[in-house]
Amino acid sequence: MNPHFYGVDATLAIRNGEIGSQYQKMPILALTAHASLDEHESINVEVFNHYLIKPVQEHKLQAALNASCR
Repeated sequence: MNPHFYGVDATLAIRNGEIGSQYQKMPILALTAHASLDEHESINVEVFNHYLIKPVQEHKLQAALNASCR
């Protein structure tokens, strides 16, 4: 994996099987420090299982982790 990938690029590579087909359906939780309306709307929720905006609230993180582990 290229260390210069951005989160969305890395996630798309995983979803497209570029690092191995065994990882394509792995749960991916995105964390972002930016919460402007434009950025919020531009997050591709179809490639992530969940995403949270920092600072992360513990109950939201726990809910996302629980949902991803089902």
